[in-house]
Amino acid sequence: MSEHIPTTELTLVTGANGYIGQHVVKALRDQGTPVKAAVRPGVSPKEAELLKEWGAEVVELDLLNHAQVQKEVEDVTYVVHLVGSINKPQNEDFMTMHEGRTRSLIKALQQTKPKKIIFVSALGASFRSDSQYQVSKWEAEEVIRKSFLPYVILRSSLVIGHEAGTRDSKLITKMSDTVDNSSFIPVISRVDGKLQPVFIGDLTRLVCESLSHEQLQRQTIEVGGPDQVTPFDLMEIIAEVKGIKKQRKVIPFFFVHLGVSLMEKFSSTPKMTLEQLNMMRFDNIVRFPNMENYFDFKLKTIREALGYLKEPSKA
Repeated sequence: MSEHIPTTELTLVTGANGYIGQHVVKALRDQGTPVKAAVRPGVSPKEAELLKEWGAEVVELDLLNHAQVQKEVEDVTYVVHLVGSINKPQNEDFMTMHEGRTRSLIKALQQTKPKKIIFVSALGASFRSDSQYQVSKWEAEEVIRKSFLPYVILRSSLVIGHEAGTRDSKLITKMSDTVDNSSFIPVISRVDGKLQPVFIGDLTRLVCESLSHEQLQRQTIEVGGPDQVTPFDLMEIIAEVKGIKKQRKVIPFFFVHLGVSLMEKFSSTPKMTLEQLNMMRFDNIVRFPNMENYFDFKLKTIREALGYLKEPSKA
């Protein structure tokens, strides 16, 4: 394992206005790395201004616009590719969001030959998956692998916690709201897949160290925290951290499936999608542990990662 020496060369961060993106930009700037923060067109002025306050150069970038992408990558030495979401826009599919944008970026980078690309993917990414989200993440990985450019792929489980920026994990926010406003902890029957949540600060550190890790080349690293829990275990931990005690109540899968189907049909921003519901039925945990081969720090537990949720009077 090599000592981490922060890079001082210009690093492009795509998806810089997102939850993970904001944390990565802040961490890179804190260690002195110059950053070009690529944000989606139409990003909120508040988020763009925050990135500028941290010292990043902010550019609005449509990754499907090849000419624009080619121009913006000309002067960068490293790339951290973070574009993606489990919540896809109504007018776009997962394949376009993940594989299409990655293909456009890699096409441009083939001309400039960066020293390394870091891509944050997802545990469970596979062409065999029943989840279009996971298939599209796999296809994006394949574009990078077949480029023959130096890369590190970090396949992460659910990312939780908060250290910087304006955003938080959407799932944790929804669960926290449920804990606050529901009279019970809802448990959906037949939904018992396990998650291995990773603290945002730990994932950010992995990204930063991967950039300058000389021995880490053309590798896929699976990233999961020390705890394996079901979504409902996670909700109970949130309640515990917040000092709230509530009982579980089982809700039949059929009714939840029906409700989610109706939400998808009639809402432009459903609180849950069938894709997300079905993914919760299967384990999303590390299968091939290899992170310890390259990194030697201890990852935070769920309770440590969610400590910020404690009410001041109960902290």
